Amino acid sequence: MCMYDNRYLRCFKGHVDKLNSLSMSPVDDCFLSASNDKTVQLWNLSTPTPLGKIFLPPTCEQPFAKFDESGMVFGVLCRDNIFRRHTLKLFDARNYEAGPFQDIFPDYKLMESAAIKAARLYLNNNNNNPINNNPEGDIYNLSTPNNNNNNQNQIQSIVKKSLQTSWTSFEFSSDGNHLLLNSASDFLLVLDGFRNDVEPLLITSRKNDAGVALGACFSANSKYVLTGNDDNDFLLLDRNSGELKRSLTGHVAPVGCVCSNPKFDIFATGCVNSVLWIPKVLDDSNNNNSSNNNTTGLT
Repeated sequence: MCMYDNRYLRCFKGHVDKLNSLSMSPVDDCFLSASNDKTVQLWNLSTPTPLGKIFLPPTCEQPFAKFDESGMVFGVLCRDNIFRRHTLKLFDARNYEAGPFQDIFPDYKLMESAAIKAARLYLNNNNNNPINNNPEGDIYNLSTPNNNNNNQNQIQSIVKKSLQTSWTSFEFSSDGNHLLLNSASDFLLVLDGFRNDVEPLLITSRKNDAGVALGACFSANSKYVLTGNDDNDFLLLDRNSGELKRSLTGHVAPVGCVCSNPKFDIFATGCVNSVLWIPKVLDDSNNNNSSNNNTTGLT
């Protein structure tokens, strides 16, 4: 579509089912599309037919494809509807016909370990009766004087919910070292960008009780995770710990779209209104749970 006169310039036909994602290459006029027809297709703006197709397994559901910041690699996320597990496969954009060169989604044990740590952190931050961490013992063993069955049930509930979460989209960090997986739940997941044997970070700092599609991405310097909240706030979280650094207000509905400028320290958020944010400084000395003058919103 021409942004100057709102006129269609070209229609791209090739999919036979709903599109789940579109991703523009940062280096040329190519783009990716992923569809429920179980294909990922590579296009160029100059031609209406696809340059190539990747046929996904018939058990794959809700595929999502995305270029990295270099344009040399793209990832394909999908969920197996029989085994109920996810795959996140990386392809060489110059040789995608050879198939993926790596699947970087962690295995069940690493996901479970990350979920338990996240559940313990969540309860310690939101509970007047904190639990004791005992990494050398049973990870579910909370039978200490300060803990009770309620804590144990809460941990098991969070772990179960996170392991059953359907991951719907992902973003590459600008440095290429991490990936951020988003979901229609409370959870975000930060993966290592190169290996699947590194324990991921499960983030439980946001709220999404309504199960709406909340936006999420990395900051330009890859140090923060930016995401919406179902109370209409906008959160800045530490990438390494998931700790809440800022909670910003300015929206009248849940933030469904978040985008970080790849070159400058500015990011945009959108619900029914759009806001540009300019973080002047992000230090740890200010109150983590309140809006402050260090981040300016330009509606």
